[in-house]
Amino acid sequence: MADNLSKHQVMRDYYKESQQAASVPMKCPYCKRQGRFAANTYEIAKRIPSVMTEGMALCHFCKAPIGRQADMVLQLRSWYCGYCELCVCPGCQKKHKR
Repeated sequence: MADNLSKHQVMRDYYKESQQAASVPMKCPYCKRQGRFAANTYEIAKRIPSVMTEGMALCHFCKAPIGRQADMVLQLRSWYCGYCELCVCPGCQKKHKR
């Protein structure tokens, strides 16, 4: 006997996943180290104590909050440097990537 949940298959966009995996994190504008990507604010808060205490992260360039619902729906990842403790939103990553 099969139920509806076992028949349901999640649609995945393998092309988009491969493009995200192939993208290299940008270099930090200050310390020139290679940062990391994070899918949500909690991943950033584990590495940056100020984000954990404030409860939110702001983009270093445009001052927009990181972890917006639109970014999560589109599966866009924010970038952060754990050494300098700064974050960059997905929109500014495209502008400032070299």
